[in-house]
Amino acid sequence: AAVGLGLLSAVPSNAAPSFTNGALGLAGTGTTTAQTQVVGGQASVLVTLDTSSVAINNVITSTGVGSVLTAAVSTAGTGTTASVAGTPTSGSFTAIGASGQADGVVTITVTSAVAGVQTITVTPTDNAGTPGTAVTKTITWTATNATTTYVASDVFVASGTTTPSSALDAAIVTTPLSVDKTASITPAANISVTQYSDAAKTLALAQANTTAVTATISGAGSISTASNGTLSGPSASLSAGAVNGSQFYIYPNGVAGAVTVVITVNGVVTSTKTGYITFYGALASYSVTASTTSVGVGESTATLTVNGKDSLGNAAPLGTVYATSGTTANATVPATATVVTSTSATVAITGVAAGTSAITLGNAATAATVTSVTTVTVSKTTAKTVSMTFDKASYTPGEKMILTVSAVDSNGAAVADGTRVLLSGTATSNVALQGTYPTASEAIVAGSLSFTLYAPLVAGDIVVSSTEGTGTDNVGAGGTAAAITATATVAGGDSAAALEAANDAYDAANYAADAADAATTAAEEATAAAVAAGDAATAAQESADAALAAVTDLGLKVTGLISALRAQITSLTNLIVKIQKKVKA
Repeated sequence: AAVGLGLLSAVPSNAAPSFTNGALGLAGTGTTTAQTQVVGGQASVLVTLDTSSVAINNVITSTGVGSVLTAAVSTAGTGTTASVAGTPTSGSFTAIGASGQADGVVTITVTSAVAGVQTITVTPTDNAGTPGTAVTKTITWTATNATTTYVASDVFVASGTTTPSSALDAAIVTTPLSVDKTASITPAANISVTQYSDAAKTLALAQANTTAVTATISGAGSISTASNGTLSGPSASLSAGAVNGSQFYIYPNGVAGAVTVVITVNGVVTSTKTGYITFYGALASYSVTASTTSVGVGESTATLTVNGKDSLGNAAPLGTVYATSGTTANATVPATATVVTSTSATVAITGVAAGTSAITLGNAATAATVTSVTTVTVSKTTAKTVSMTFDKASYTPGEKMILTVSAVDSNGAAVADGTRVLLSGTATSNVALQGTYPTASEAIVAGSLSFTLYAPLVAGDIVVSSTEGTGTDNVGAGGTAAAITATATVAGGDSAAALEAANDAYDAANYAADAADAATTAAEEATAAAVAAGDAATAAQESADAALAAVTDLGLKVTGLISALRAQITSLTNLIVKIQKKVKA
């Protein structure tokens, strides 16, 4: 079964009841969303009974502090009238939604003599007494009126004299107000300050309990508590006890610039509104931006965006913008002026023939006081030459690769910006590459467009290829589409190991040659030593002992040289084993 927001099925189930708007009625003030009441007062809880094809009993109980004073049907609905059964003051009674009942509302009036929380529970039951899902509403009873003490505030901005709100404030943050600086008694915007006695900002202070508020303006403009421009100045104040939710009005005072307003509540700065409003002066300059780097011959898709600025750089209304082309044989602009009151406008450019033209914008047809000149380039829309190139000649495995497609017209200039069919289809490669390949139709800027690919993990050559598309002079004239390729190399992997092995073998050969040289040198030294020994023996006939000593020294030297040669041969053998293992791997 269901009560309130739930839908009731033909066969009662565990659908949940609910309370109309979650509302609590404070005594003497009607319904409110506030859920706090002062001890000794009264509160009303409204329960909506949903439509049912059978009678539904909704058991209502009050627990915690407080008690029920009365319970009565306040809206009968259609069909059979709902009813209240039992004794409400006992703390437990029943609201009956009879067959055919449509949205009947039962009003329960409660009170409490002590502080605490009172909970009202509504449980739907079917004819067999089986309960459905219960819902609850709580009322917090306080010993004193919580609405007498300031806790928090809301500060919102709106344009003109429109009553501010959170939504309007957010809209101005997105699109700030731009207002003529000329002094006026008509408000450009206003700010509301609402004070609350709870952090959730649900309990608004009564007028008598509000605290003092001060609004200070800087940068430009003036502020006042009056909507007719009186008492306007750099600051305005509302004393304690003023009407809650009162507004401060912002006026232009002849000064251009951004506006900052600081709000102080109860002696504390609670909000600073900056950038919501800018007061502008007279138009002083244009800021012009081209939509493309070049215009296509015969195309009118390019524009110049014109923005008006005052002497401080603030956005200012353009008024009437007059545009002329210096070389109409290359480019033209509308013959009539673009009339706008906003701060931005666009001027369309039509490409006539390849070349350039200076487009002059001014705020008058002749003797303009604000002007700007922009040179536009007109290029052909078809390419004489299309090329694809990588940003590097060689990559490591997995490295990022940039592939650029470029298009040049028959005049040697970049093909005009726009979507051009430069290739016959999506480019392909001889090895699988991760990333994006150029397709037949691509939007190019300044005659080129780049794509990101990633090198494979295996070393080798990469070739990306395609053929010319219908957006080229050759194919457009019925000729044979030329091939377009881009090449690069991936270094590393198996080939790197082979190269390293070859380098090691080369080093080993050099090592062996060095060893052989060393052996030769050793032999030569041994021979020389033997000759020297013979000479020494002949010369040392008078001293046999000296000759014997020379021979002994020679033997030791030869032995050392042979040991060194053996060590070199051992090192060479170890190096060859290392190369063999690496090559096999």
